[in-house]
Amino acid sequence: MATWKKIIVSGSDAHLSSVTASNSLAVGTNQVIGTTQANTSLSGSFTGSFFGDGSGLSGVSASFPLTQKTPIVGTDQVFISDGSSKYATVSQFTSASHAGISGDITIDGSGVATFTATVVSASSLSSTNQGTVTASINGVDTNVDLSLKTTDSPTFVGLTLTGDLAVNGGDITTTSTTFNVATTNATTINLGTTNGSTINIGASTSTVTVNDDLVVTGDLTVNGDVTTINTTNLLVEDQFALFASGSDGSTDGGIIVQQGASTGYALGVDASGDRWALQNDASPTATAITPDAFMGVIQEGTNDPSSNPVYGGAAGYGTVFVNSNNGEIWIFS
Repeated sequence: MATWKKIIVSGSDAHLSSVTASNSLAVGTNQVIGTTQANTSLSGSFTGSFFGDGSGLSGVSASFPLTQKTPIVGTDQVFISDGSSKYATVSQFTSASHAGISGDITIDGSGVATFTATVVSASSLSSTNQGTVTASINGVDTNVDLSLKTTDSPTFVGLTLTGDLAVNGGDITTTSTTFNVATTNATTINLGTTNGSTINIGASTSTVTVNDDLVVTGDLTVNGDVTTINTTNLLVEDQFALFASGSDGSTDGGIIVQQGASTGYALGVDASGDRWALQNDASPTATAITPDAFMGVIQEGTNDPSSNPVYGGAAGYGTVFVNSNNGEIWIFS
């Protein structure tokens, strides 16, 4: 059936349902639509849409997506270009970022780290409460959570603390035969700074050695034997010295000046005679004095003596008494 057809002439508008060209179609100046990508050239501004991967387009702008994908999984694809349109998966990016890590730790594409056997004990990594260590990763110090519980007992070959050490338990022990608490900077080391603290040093059978001067600002109580080794004279500020402290009855006591390996001169109290006595062959380890002489005693009074001497009683031979009124001298014999 006959219809009206528009005759297209130069400069007129054409409305065509389709155009078929055996080679190419020229559209204006330098605008060519060819049968292949290589012989098609369009420039300028365009609206609408196209089909294909767009690999031959340049200067094309697009709006950035506003919807975030979460979570990201290893199979997600990210489009990249190395001169041609390609894509890579998230797993590939993860593996590439860990490519420089080697040795005792390996990290797979999903980011899971695996330690070589015996590098870190399982107990140090399996718990969940507390503990961090600073590790240098690619030259940057990073805190790594060790997830240590307060009930864990990790083992360290060496440990340096730049801050304070708080011990909530009751013991610090060592398997070594020598345990040193040493400092190179501190001039004072305090033990038991809390008032009322009781400090025990050594066991019941051990020997405690002080290698330098010892100053005691409080009382010094010695429950056992005392052995003093001194190469200079002994200076005592106390006005009185108490010997046989704690005795509950009469007992011998005194001073022994050693005169050889096994004997010495003794000056002391002979408790049995109730007198000060001398002994010229006393043992340095003696616990009693055997008198070979007694100290002379001078008593005085305003009347002549009528009772036994104060020291020695009826056996206080040699005691001298002076009557201060008339100057008369008496001797007990």
